[in-house]
Amino acid sequence: GEFAPVAGSGVVAGDALTYRRITFHEGAVHGARFAPDGTSICFGAAWDGRPIELYWAYPGNPEPRALGFPRADIFSIASTGEMATSLRRQARGSFQATGMLARMPMGGGAPKEVMDGVSGADFHPDGRPLAIRRDEGGMTRIEFPAGAVLYQTSGWVSGLGFSRDASRIAFACPFCYVMMDDGVKEKKRDEDVKVQDVAEMLWEA
Repeated sequence: GEFAPVAGSGVVAGDALTYRRITFHEGAVHGARFAPDGTSICFGAAWDGRPIELYWAYPGNPEPRALGFPRADIFSIASTGEMATSLRRQARGSFQATGMLARMPMGGGAPKEVMDGVSGADFHPDGRPLAIRRDEGGMTRIEFPAGAVLYQTSGWVSGLGFSRDASRIAFACPFCYVMMDDGVKEKKRDEDVKVQDVAEMLWEA
């Protein structure tokens, strides 16, 4: 099947969102992040039966540019333009993948390897330290900074992101939203209990 990322265009408060297609290949898109300019996009995609690779899409350019890093995906782009990427990415079960966390200049360049076995990362809003998600000793950990455990569970979590004011770090269980939402509705509490997606919480923070 085909999955094509799209980009918002000319969005200000109160405007309706408009989208334009920026990829035209068969395959799957994994991570995708806007650059600080709000228009360029870095994303990891597995096109036409090939392994996942990093690409950079520019406004007005009909074809995204491959950055030359096969088996790589994007985690985060800092306000400074530095990118947090996953190199030598490997699947871990049906829904999880890990790799070498690396920092590199925006748009490509020599990566600086940081830590292996990382499944997620996000830059602090000031653009310097990273929060990470990784497995250690049978536990999934959320660490900030790397090495300082904020949360751990024997279950599986996904996603990772700072709120805009850096007061909170959000992550999720992919199936918990549906289970919690169904439970709230079953108990007829949906008028006074709000179940939020991670993205909603980060936007409101």
